[in-house]
Formats: sequence, structure tokens, C-alpha cells
Amino acid sequence: MQFLKCILCIFSFLKHTFSRECSLIVPNLPLTSIGLSTPFIYKNCDQTNNSQASFIEAVILNKNNGSLRIYSPLIVNANTQPLLPIAIPYIDPLNDIIGIWFGSNADTLTILGDTKKCTNGIPGSIFGQVAACNADVFFKNARQLIRLGILKIPPNGIGLNNKPCYTTRSFEVVDQDQSDNVITNYIAVGNRTAQYSQKNLDKLNQKGKIKGKGLISVLSNGSDNRLLDFFILPSLGCIPFFAHDIVSNTYRSSQALNELAASVNQLDPVALVPLSDPMVLVNGYTNILKLNAYRTIVNQPNVKQLCIDDTSIYCKNLINYGLLSLIEDSIFTTNFSSPLPNVTSNLFTFLGNRLLTTLNVLNCTGLLNISNPISIVTNITTGIITDLTFNL
Repeated sequence: MQFLKCILCIFSFLKHTFSRECSLIVPNLPLTSIGLSTPFIYKNCDQTNNSQASFIEAVILNKNNGSLRIYSPLIVNANTQPLLPIAIPYIDPLNDIIGIWFGSNADTLTILGDTKKCTNGIPGSIFGQVAACNADVFFKNARQLIRLGILKIPPNGIGLNNKPCYTTRSFEVVDQDQSDNVITNYIAVGNRTAQYSQKNLDKLNQKGKIKGKGLISVLSNGSDNRLLDFFILPSLGCIPFFAHDIVSNTYRSSQALNELAASVNQLDPVALVPLSDPMVLVNGYTNILKLNAYRTIVNQPNVKQLCIDDTSIYCKNLINYGLLSLIEDSIFTTNFSSPLPNVTSNLFTFLGNRLLTTLNVLNCTGLLNISNPISIVTNITTGIITDLTFNL
């Protein structure tokens, strides 16, 4: 509960808000135990400032038994040292396949260093807040192990709304730039960082917060995956797909696990990254190479040719499924905490405001020749969104 309160205090789901262009230096051999446990160096931005921070989430897949483990490499500011010793993951070089995913609260993240097996976008045009290393190889092996029955993905289950539990590819969940960012947390004190675990938090408290050099804060990534796993699914009585976290010695979800679960469990219609997703545009224009590059790092099928109706269909499904579920699920979401309590009063108003924004960003109103069906009701005194009205 204390951990969730920390998240609610500092969590930001507001994407593409901060005009920060950050760089992250990937260490040598990042797909090895040594590389993963070597600090990734942050430049041009402050890793201890949650609005600028970036995050890394590695997932380790064993080809022999299909087991999955999560490991969060540490990011440190340039010219600083980690607050605490870094956990060193055991890697079986013959049987373990590692994928690494990056997310950021800054406006853009460019990865540098040993990026031979990494994808940051296409030449001359990065995705924005996200990147990945070896994701294509990871998912290719995962798909094969799923077909062989070695990697087993648990079923979604049924939510309190009597519907299959949502995934990252549900139109009830997606926004204008779906399937982005990770669930990793870090600890920060002063200008230094540490990997997140209760054990590390206890150590810092026992050391007097590094001899009085600042308060302890928990950094977290504004993430579609975190929204799904910490808010939407729990509000409906659903449980995410979990794996063992090496650093915290707990079980949790991750971006890669969510995409694996979605690839197996999502029923039609399936939400896939559309042509007009802001992260796959090049100078404001659709680009099939960049679209496919992004789909590859989140385990989605590539497209062979541009389809001018792609976004229109996406928009129709956002309304036919997303809007209707928003209204139907309100009996559960109105009683669940908002990810941004200083902006919206509960999860229902948060999701409604998010869908309203999505319909505008993707120009769904223009493509479908409709007015935005969602309006917000704001408290005049506090400025907080307290209710929604609908024009169906």
C-alpha cells in the first residue's frame, strides 16, 4: 500500500508533455549479465527528476523451460555513482534470450553506445519516448516456445463486468500511442539513483537517507502498461501476467509480458499500432518503415502496404468499444483511484479525459465527421475533472 501511495504521488501519465530531449548511453554487451548490471548513463537530463527520468525493463526468457524473469538495469546521471550496489542477474549464455525495453517521461529519448541490436526508430526519425534492444529476437523465440507449449501464457479470465479481462490490445484500453513505456521504478536521493526494492528502501532509511543528503523518492514511468496493470485491471478484479523480478524478489508484470498475453488472449477486434500513431510518423506523415519498426518491438504483425482506412477503422473501434465500455465500466472505475488525482477525481474521469484526447489527437472527429462525443465537467474551484457527459 505504501508503494502504491508513492506511485500516486509522483506518477505522470501525461505523455509528450516535457520539452526534454534526453540521451542514454547503453553499456557494452547489454545482453549479458555484465552489461545489464553496468549503469546506463543519462545525459542532457536529470534522472532524479521524475518528469525527465527514463526507465529500462529487461525480460529474460529461458528456451529450455519457458521461464521468464524481469530485471531493471539502473540509470544514473552522468558523473555520478549508484546509491547502492547493483544486483547482478544470472544469465545462461546458451539458453537465455534477453529483450530490453526503454520508456521515458521526457519528450524524447535517444539511445547511444552499444546499440547494434537496438531499435530507436528509423534513421533520422526516432520513436520518441521508447526504444528496445533485441526485442525482435526475444519475441520470435517466445512465439516459437508458445507454439511448442513450452512457454505457457495464462488465460485472461473474466472481469467484474462479465467481459474477458482487457489487454494492451483492447480498444477499451488503448490511446493515440498504444503499447508504450514500461513499469520499472527507481529510487532517487539527491542526484543519485538505485534499483527499486523494499530491501534497498530499508537500507537507505537505515543509513539516514545517505547522511541527510535529501529525501527518498520513487521514480516511475508514465506508462500505458502501468495504467493497465495498476489501475484498469484491478478495478475490474483482473490480474496481469506476472513473472519474477530479480531485483525486488517479487512478482510483477512488464511491457513484454503484457504484449505476450495480448498476442495470445486478445479477441477481435485487436488494436494494433495505427498509421497515425504520433510515434510512427515522420515529419507528420505516415511511414510504413517506421510503423513496422515499432510494431516489431511490441510483438505485432507488420503491414505490407499503407491503408488509408487504417486510422478510420481504429477510430470507429475506439468509439464502438472504448466509449461504450467506458460508460458500462463506470460502476467500477468511479470507485477506483485516479492515476492523477490532481487532474481527475477518479479512474472513470481519467479514462474519459484520456479517450477524449485520443479522439482529438488521431483526428477521429474529422475522419468520421462527428463531434467529440465526450465532454468534461470541471470543478470551478479546484480545476479537477469531476464528471463526464456523453453525446452518443
